[in-house]
Amino acid sequence: VKTMNILKESRKQMIKLILTTITGNFGSSILSFIIGLLILKKTESALNFGISQVIGPLVALVLLPFVGSVIDKYNKKIVIVIAQLFSIVSLILYALSLNSNAETNLINTYMLLICLKVADQFLNNAFSSSVKRVVCEEYIQKVKSFQQIASSGVYIISPILAVFLLTKLKLIHFVLLEAVIEFITILIVFFINFNLIKTEESDNNEDKKVLKMFVEGIRYIRDKRVLVFIIFFAMFINFLFASVSVGLPYVLINEIKISDYLYGIINAAFPVAVIVSSIILSMMDDIESPLEFSFKWLRCTAGVLLFLGIALLFKLSIFSYFIVFMIFAFGVNFVGNFVNTPVFVWLTKAVPHEYQGRVFSIIETGCQLLMPLGILFYSILFDNFKSANIFIVSGIALMVLVVLPYILKVDLKTKEF
Repeated sequence: VKTMNILKESRKQMIKLILTTITGNFGSSILSFIIGLLILKKTESALNFGISQVIGPLVALVLLPFVGSVIDKYNKKIVIVIAQLFSIVSLILYALSLNSNAETNLINTYMLLICLKVADQFLNNAFSSSVKRVVCEEYIQKVKSFQQIASSGVYIISPILAVFLLTKLKLIHFVLLEAVIEFITILIVFFINFNLIKTEESDNNEDKKVLKMFVEGIRYIRDKRVLVFIIFFAMFINFLFASVSVGLPYVLINEIKISDYLYGIINAAFPVAVIVSSIILSMMDDIESPLEFSFKWLRCTAGVLLFLGIALLFKLSIFSYFIVFMIFAFGVNFVGNFVNTPVFVWLTKAVPHEYQGRVFSIIETGCQLLMPLGILFYSILFDNFKSANIFIVSGIALMVLVVLPYILKVDLKTKEF
């Protein structure tokens, strides 16, 4: 009877987590899209837009010693609520500061992006490190899969809705709308039980200092060879995948000169692929060896990059290129979700609850560190070399990376520490 009650409560908790994913992503996706568009239109500067994109990784790096430790030390529900309130206050102050001075508005916009990124660092890591006690173990993989479905659905709808609303509303209205949605998220959080699942792990962090806890977290990861490998591996994977974020729009718009309509359809294939793969993952039983499973699917990712590079060696019609890029866009995100989700599930189950905030924070920051460098590196490459060769070399590089754990004898079957 107790087990049945836990399962029933876990289902309710899962629905609440999915609702927070929708409300948390919906408003911010619309606002981010609008802000990025307005920066490009009003300043006509790629540099100004680039600065807005680099803010995220820089903030994550500065906050690295604090985020995970604060989450592991204090009540996670309180951390989430404070982060949301900080976002709301920042949005309201930004709305009040909007005026006709374009230069002042740009500086205030950067300040808002910094504040929202600070809040997101605490919010996202607090949620990630809470899953183990919010739902029972059987629901962890389902939670991650359904969250991916919800996020992808939002990413499909929000740009379309943003473009439609942009003709009807001013920026201040979007900002205030986001503040209201953030408040709704707080209301949902109040109804989530962050200690539903009792574990034998003890949280002995109340009396420890934040920086000392960060050092402990670094030592914990350092002593786990597989964790060190995963962090560095993820950094280089994200570096290589800058070839997609830079190369796909560059090739489609500058080289193939595809229409805006077809370009939009290709971009829509990314979240659709995540939805389809997440539905499949949600119906699957728990994966026996999640890390080994992920690395097997990474080979397919390398294959998708090679497929695109080889296809670009041939001169095709616009429609043929459209089909090739649709296959690529769907394939790369479909496979990517089969790589990422099992790793998240493995981390949630394997890492002790008292270290999860620090581990998730360090991994997330590590993943972001090489992204700006990757974007700069591939921007230079696509300006000077053939796109087909760049994708082929990136695919081969990824193929080499995939065999590294076997060369270094990393235990991919590890289930717990």
